[in-house]
Amino acid sequence: MKSRKVIVGVAGIGVLTVASLVGTVVGNPILERVASTLLLAAVALLVLNATVVLRRTEQQARRNRSAIRERTTHVPRAKELKPPASSQPAMTTADLIGTIRLLQAQYVGRLDRAQAALDAAVARLSTDERQNHED
Repeated sequence: MKSRKVIVGVAGIGVLTVASLVGTVVGNPILERVASTLLLAAVALLVLNATVVLRRTEQQARRNRSAIRERTTHVPRAKELKPPASSQPAMTTADLIGTIRLLQAQYVGRLDRAQAALDAAVARLSTDERQNHED
């Protein structure tokens, strides 16, 4: 069932419910009975469609499960794979510590530059503020 069909179905059920309520409030038993009958028919159609969709989904799920079972039973188990031989030696603890120290130094350098720029901006603002107060 497409989403448009669901929206139309729900809107139709809403309209029929309102028509049934209006027929009851106004005292028109014919309008009430016709709207109620159509409402029950619409709900029955939606339930029937939901059942059909559910059965199709279950069939598809069964097909998928059987296909997966067939593929997994016919595929031989893979042997344990060894990592490829590398021309470069493996990373040592000293390499890792050196990399971390390098990153730390770069980060601290950036923080120092940012602090210097902030101090310079504060100094400029305070001198500008002093000049404005003197004028």
